[in-house]
Amino acid sequence: MMCLDNIVQKFMDKRVGMSPLTYREDKAIFKLAQDYFGHISDWGQLHPNTLDDIFEKIAKDKSVDRRNRVKKKMQQLIDFAIRYQLVDFTNNPFHQVKLQSVPKHQKRDKKHFESSNDVPREHHTITRLYEMAKTPQQKLLILMATITGGRINEVLDLKWSDINVKNPQEPLLKMKNSKLKMNDECMDRHRLMDINPQFLEKIYEQKQLVDKRMTKLKEQYLKDRSYREYFESKETEVAHTSKSDKRADMKWQWVITTKYGDKPCYSTALMWYHKIWHDTYMKYKDHQEYPFLHGSKPQGLTFHAYRRYYANSYRDSFGENYTKAHHDGLQLRIGHKIGSQVTDDFYTDWQNSQLLKAKMNSKINLGVDF
Repeated sequence: MMCLDNIVQKFMDKRVGMSPLTYREDKAIFKLAQDYFGHISDWGQLHPNTLDDIFEKIAKDKSVDRRNRVKKKMQQLIDFAIRYQLVDFTNNPFHQVKLQSVPKHQKRDKKHFESSNDVPREHHTITRLYEMAKTPQQKLLILMATITGGRINEVLDLKWSDINVKNPQEPLLKMKNSKLKMNDECMDRHRLMDINPQFLEKIYEQKQLVDKRMTKLKEQYLKDRSYREYFESKETEVAHTSKSDKRADMKWQWVITTKYGDKPCYSTALMWYHKIWHDTYMKYKDHQEYPFLHGSKPQGLTFHAYRRYYANSYRDSFGENYTKAHHDGLQLRIGHKIGSQVTDDFYTDWQNSQLLKAKMNSKINLGVDF
């Protein structure tokens, strides 16, 4: 039977299109799994009690959260091995292992931006970050993460064609559901949400600056042969190696781009964000009335914190009138399944059992200035 390392390699090779962050996380989980399961040669004869003992050891050595992550990945891995006949058995023993509740003291503390009621809009952390962003692309990164509540890969995937302004008073944004699984019929491939016209104005204000740079680049490489060769080599590289940009003519179609019009990768966006954060900290750390209290690095307040801020701002916009129907609307907006416990556990709390009809286009008070 194929060894665990080889199965993992084949499994990772098949998973095309995953983000670099997901790839690194999966590799780390499988490396941990190798330490505890690498000695097993006959998976088909593995007794549930043996598995329970191993997982109990993982929980003791690491944490219950790590134990659960290893369980999920190993179950997924062995399902894959059975499907592609890499093993000589058909029953996955990991299906018999149950997930454990993470003890309260082991749960990661989810950091949040301050509430819109805590500080004046002009002193809100997100307002300051937007102000300190040096380029239109960086400003659009902060802006789109804030007003969409999208996952960072969904935000980076946005194109200008995804913004529908046929009705300027009620503009719509189409966002891809990146967590959608192949056979998932409970969710649409894309989700629609309204944009506050005030924010739309800011989006297109930054787009004008991006368009100016695009025009300047084209004029420059038409004059300068060496610059033209450099720009075209970048274009060729994108056309032949990028999974998202199959053709060079897709340059500049993204809402957020590099300075050459390509879609930035996650690590590039994170590098921008860390620089913006540090500059903001240096400027406001000694502010007399509202000092910057988050520290010089955005620990716990990176891109996913914008999703939590969006979810809580949505809830706070309804106040005591927040209903189950509003909660369903929130889950549609942030790309969760209706009824998903994840929304309650990690984003916002839902305790109201009253059912009322909610309008999907209710304006959200984000409490920030752009």
